[in-house]
Amino acid sequence: MMMNRTKLVVDTSLKLRFKGICMSTRSFTNTHFSDFQIGLELGPPIHPDPRSLDEELNMLSKMTQKHPLPSVDDFFKKRCVPFIISLLDGLIFKDRVYETYMLLNKLIKQKLYEPNTLMYNTVIKALCSKRDKTMMDDALKLFQEMVSQPDVVTYNSLVSGLCKIHCWTKAALLIKEMLDKEIYPDVETFNVLVNTFCIDGKLQVARHVIYMMHERGISPNIATYNPIIDAHCLKGEMDQARSLFNLLVSNHVAPNTTTYTSLLNGYCNDDKKEDAMLVYHEMNEKGFKPNPVTYNSMIRSFFKAARFEDAHTLLDDLLAQGQTLDERTYSYILPDLCHNYRFEEAFNLFHTLGEDSKLNSDIFILDKLMYGAIRCGKLDIARELFKGLSVKGMKPNSLMYTTMISGFCAEGLLNDAKQLFLEMEENCCWPISDTYNILLQGSLKNKCYDDVEMLLHKMEERNHRLYDLTLSLLHESVAAGSLDRSILNLLNNLPR
Repeated sequence: MMMNRTKLVVDTSLKLRFKGICMSTRSFTNTHFSDFQIGLELGPPIHPDPRSLDEELNMLSKMTQKHPLPSVDDFFKKRCVPFIISLLDGLIFKDRVYETYMLLNKLIKQKLYEPNTLMYNTVIKALCSKRDKTMMDDALKLFQEMVSQPDVVTYNSLVSGLCKIHCWTKAALLIKEMLDKEIYPDVETFNVLVNTFCIDGKLQVARHVIYMMHERGISPNIATYNPIIDAHCLKGEMDQARSLFNLLVSNHVAPNTTTYTSLLNGYCNDDKKEDAMLVYHEMNEKGFKPNPVTYNSMIRSFFKAARFEDAHTLLDDLLAQGQTLDERTYSYILPDLCHNYRFEEAFNLFHTLGEDSKLNSDIFILDKLMYGAIRCGKLDIARELFKGLSVKGMKPNSLMYTTMISGFCAEGLLNDAKQLFLEMEENCCWPISDTYNILLQGSLKNKCYDDVEMLLHKMEERNHRLYDLTLSLLHESVAAGSLDRSILNLLNNLPR
């Protein structure tokens, strides 16, 4: 009778769990089953809640302390397997990898249950994925303690983990052990080797692995080719990357988003924008889309190269997918637009930033917008941006003062420029060489000579450089009789 009730509870709970439903322990309290029987019901859902995992671990702890695993028929043992594997998977899903090792170790040491190969593989793979030497040592300990027969999955995980921490010799010995035990490498084994050689910069060896695979009758998949293509792209070896791409297509291996993304990044970094756009259009035809990171990288690259039409095509596609430019991309393209006399475009993009964006109070970006506005004859907008700094609780730096002074000088507003220069010094924001040279050039071009000598003396005191254009304008003014020749002695004391 008791066995029938256990069967009913376990079967029902397993059906619920496979549908992604996890019932609480209280749901079964009226059955009065043992802690272990109740524990079987507690498998985590597809997306486990940390509290449910902790509840399960506590329950398992009580089970092992009070009631060692009962010796029952095969039916009961078989239903223990999904519970334990599900619990291990739940812990790994929540990145509680070390706890999976401790749990499996407890089952082994206390002889509560004899784990099968799947359980060992689950924990060994999780430990090997962490690039952590201590966890790798734990994985090797489990491997040495395995009662059940290790399979190719076990060896693949261990070889991958050892390669990640650069233990090449141990990895090679494991592969030899595999072959000695007549456990033959599969495509995943070779993929681990290819990836390792690529990380280590041995691309020719990685490519040779592909030929070895063909010799053994193992067909490379896209995961075999992708690391080599990406490595060639990172090194700027685009001809080699493209030839390998053509090879995989001829071998009837379908490229994926990762393949195309590597080529896109490679062509953009190699300043081959035409090739990048050809790959982009090919991607679209095949139904693939770059990820937001690649979109942003391409958009930055095209704006920098002043390929504005292509850049906007990419930007429109990105926005159509509900994605947005990241702040790093804004910080690149706004200055590029301003530099290329496309201030209105830059200003409109700037206004698409959210209020919480750090760029709203980024001195460098605001200075570039002011510079762009001045270059495009929008001094009023530059002035508003400058005034807006105090509203945001910000203080202009020397660069921003200098940008505004250059704007006033360009429009012949010398009094405004001089006033801003005085304000700079009052606020202990010391002028830089650019500031002095711009103010001198503005004064000389607008035939305002009153403050020229004073500015030159300050430059001498603070050891600022005199630029060639400023020097030329000074000599012209002396030659024209607008400045006294005695000023030439002062010019000789200034660094250039």
